[in-house]
Amino acid sequence: MIAVALLRTSGITAILATIFAPIFNFLGIPTELIELLLLRPFTGAGSFGLLEDIFTKYGADSYISRCASVILGCSETIFYVTTVYFSQTKVKKLLYAIPIALFSTAIGAIFACLICRFI
Repeated sequence: MIAVALLRTSGITAILATIFAPIFNFLGIPTELIELLLLRPFTGAGSFGLLEDIFTKYGADSYISRCASVILGCSETIFYVTTVYFSQTKVKKLLYAIPIALFSTAIGAIFACLICRFI
């Protein structure tokens, strides 16, 4: 939570959101969720803190809040999972695992926003 607050205060996430906004808008993901999508693969607790901020700012029944809830529910903290689980199985070659997991998270976010748009 502290690291997320530091990233937000420093403005790094705002800069990244500005850079990635055209791509995410093209894919149908609201600009307000870019910060959540960028931080979710790294931190679970920080993501829930961001979700709480989204609920406070936009209301729990808004389109953005519904998309954020579905995205958070269907994604995982990729780097934590790969570190913990692959270290127990002694897997050393993560060449394909992490990019495929990140790609799957992006596809899940796109479909989450698409489904929430029609609900």
